[in-house]
Amino acid sequence: MTGERTHATIERQLAEERAGVLSRASDALERALAELARGAPERSMRQFLLEEAAERLWYLVVTREAVGISRHDVVYEMLRVPQEVRCVMGPRPRR
Repeated sequence: MTGERTHATIERQLAEERAGVLSRASDALERALAELARGAPERSMRQFLLEEAAERLWYLVVTREAVGISRHDVVYEMLRVPQEVRCVMGPRPRR
């Protein structure tokens, strides 16, 4: 394999891995938002679900920025991320 072909292969593999990581982070956020939307009878459970969704959003935003995507409003619109989740986006408090 020539150097150019090796480089192209590695670049393709990196692009595939970046796409996979973004897809997994997006899927995790979608699941967390769905759980939050279902509601919780207890206030403490709702807080837990909010924190989970906020952390998943943070993971996705950080991942997008790591691959050079800095505009996130499309994600907020497509996934219908509530303002409440955006306001507390970040790592979950560890208890």
